Amino acid sequence: MPTPPRRLIDLQNWMTNAIIAETTLGSVEWITPSTQRGSDDRLSTYLRDFWPRCTDSLAEDFPRTAEILDAQWESTVKNYIRQLPTMGFSLYHLGDNFPNFLQSMGVSDLLVQLASMEKANVTAEISSIHSINTLSADTPLILQPHCTLVSIEFEVESLPKLVQTDPVPLIIFQSDYNPKIESLDPLEALFLNQFITPTCLSDAYDRMERSVSDDSMDTVAEFIDDWMSRATSKFWIMRKDPQ
Repeated sequence: MPTPPRRLIDLQNWMTNAIIAETTLGSVEWITPSTQRGSDDRLSTYLRDFWPRCTDSLAEDFPRTAEILDAQWESTVKNYIRQLPTMGFSLYHLGDNFPNFLQSMGVSDLLVQLASMEKANVTAEISSIHSINTLSADTPLILQPHCTLVSIEFEVESLPKLVQTDPVPLIIFQSDYNPKIESLDPLEALFLNQFITPTCLSDAYDRMERSVSDDSMDTVAEFIDDWMSRATSKFWIMRKDPQ
């Protein structure tokens, strides 16, 4: 009985594991040698290219983080990819879990915040801006995909040194096809955080009413009354229509 052909997924899994482990073990079983190059040599081409491509790509997305980690950068990237290999087809998503990985490694909170800010820059650059359509108090709303809310406790001007400051809430979003950062006042940050998950404008107001002092509610009402025009100009919020 002839040997059944191997499945493509099995080859892909073996090759992924071999590249990540940096080993040519088993290459003879999977890779046919050519007249000029053996199985190990053919696999080595991918071994030589994979890690430099990953470290360089992540350094482009996390330039300040890479600068601070310095000599630890390459080993950090290798540990990250070995523990959390990307399932995407684009290098744009290679760093999706990088801030969480750094946090799990026990690095400083400020460095995790910096990595989160740099990841948000990538998100703003590659994400689409959706039209807002008609909004009302009962319309389910959510932050647009290009928007990320972060809070930092370091001076951006002092980078690559991480100088501790009071928390500063930020929104990072796409403007004219480029990432843009704006600081938020506490009331605006509280309001925008309501829309991390789908929320109606009326529900957001009720939640804020329970979160702020009575003296602040007149300010909240004025802020929300002004929100429709601001949302239109900023493209920070969109409808969350039923799927």
